[in-house]
Amino acid sequence: MAKTLRIVGNKKSGKTALIEALSKEFIKRGLRVAALKTTSHDHDFDRPDTDTWRYRKAGCESAVLVSPGEFVCHAGGLDENDRMRIYDIIYRGIDLLILEGAGEFDAPTIECVGPDGESRYARDSTLFAIVGDGAAVPGIRNFKSENIAELAQFIIEEFDIIKT
Repeated sequence: MAKTLRIVGNKKSGKTALIEALSKEFIKRGLRVAALKTTSHDHDFDRPDTDTWRYRKAGCESAVLVSPGEFVCHAGGLDENDRMRIYDIIYRGIDLLILEGAGEFDAPTIECVGPDGESRYARDSTLFAIVGDGAAVPGIRNFKSENIAELAQFIIEEFDIIKT
């Protein structure tokens, strides 16, 4: 599977904005990038009264919608092994997978620290960088939120990422 980078932080700390900015920077450098958002809450992602919603309500274990350019899969009852096999298929050929949230991956981690300047992950052994304007954790690389090119280069070097 692709090299994986985990982005964590409090709500509204800048995680999504960081992933957007890093993705654009990596893509500009010719890398193939994907993003995965995980949540600890169950959600019904399908919209009521759509065909796929109706299939699921009828008892189908999964319903997949395929168009010429993309697909959406609504499936329940997946365990961690099922999800990992799916990730292997979806992210094949990707240079870097950026994961937002704690998720089920043990991956190198960047923490976004909001205006309060408090790190919640300072003791996390996977933490290798912090992004924030007032944050600093001794022994961890700290980046300002506007230094995206510098952060991207640091990640490329740390991960030894080579375009596929």
